Amino acid sequence: MTPIRRTTMLTAIGLGTAGLMAASVVFTKSQVTTSYRVRTAAASESARSGLQQALDDHLQTLSDLSRSLGELPAANADEYRERAVRAATQAPAFAAINFLDHRFIETYLYPYGPNRSLEGLDLKTRFDALPAAHRAVASNNPAATGLVPLAQGGQGFLTYVPVRRKDRWEGLVEGTLERNEFGKRFVVRAVPPDHDASVLDESNDTPFYTTALRPETTFGPYDYYVTLRFVDRRWWVVLHPRTSPSPLWPLTGVMLLELGLGAFLVRRLITVGGLRDAATTSRLPDVPL
Repeated sequence: MTPIRRTTMLTAIGLGTAGLMAASVVFTKSQVTTSYRVRTAAASESARSGLQQALDDHLQTLSDLSRSLGELPAANADEYRERAVRAATQAPAFAAINFLDHRFIETYLYPYGPNRSLEGLDLKTRFDALPAAHRAVASNNPAATGLVPLAQGGQGFLTYVPVRRKDRWEGLVEGTLERNEFGKRFVVRAVPPDHDASVLDESNDTPFYTTALRPETTFGPYDYYVTLRFVDRRWWVVLHPRTSPSPLWPLTGVMLLELGLGAFLVRRLITVGGLRDAATTSRLPDVPL
């Protein structure tokens, strides 16, 4: 075998082995990622379903309270407190459940202690909450704010449900959803044990709640997104695996086999070429000096 031919064949074996290894990397990573996403999809749907049910239950509690307040005769402060106590038990993520009259004045407060600063407050002075209240009145359907500062401390979302009596608008039930309380009670329980979760509102690309210890490193290529409906708003829940699905072990085995095959072909080529060269040399006639 001529040196040029041997070099050509060695180059071809090297390129073939390298191409086979590259294809193995792409194929194995694709298979591992697909398998991971199939497993994650079921857990993500379970988390989405649980969180959506919790939000729906909280909204239903406010709607039930609104209907009871629309009955005759009109409830007084003590009667409102009794109904609000029952509502708060059914919707524990609400830090407060208040009633605003037809003038948008905070009239009945529950619980009273954390809400004292709101007594008599005209909602028309709160430009971050008033648009949601107007939407609720205009549409006769519940409406919610984006993330706003809460009078009870911290941040959260204000939900407004209109109260009507004999087809006449009488006021609004206001539910104060505190973000950390909702997160601790429902998000933490719904997230799969090997994942973290971040929750975002449609108006902001920064999570308003996350279970990750380092929020700045939450988003990654293996994240899974699900959508929640919060009153008339949209939330996104991003599930982050705490450890990325690694194709290292299956990939290592495949690449070792490919390297072994390439080494065998190279050794075979060198051995056969050497034998042929030796045979050729042995057949050459002796030239007398």
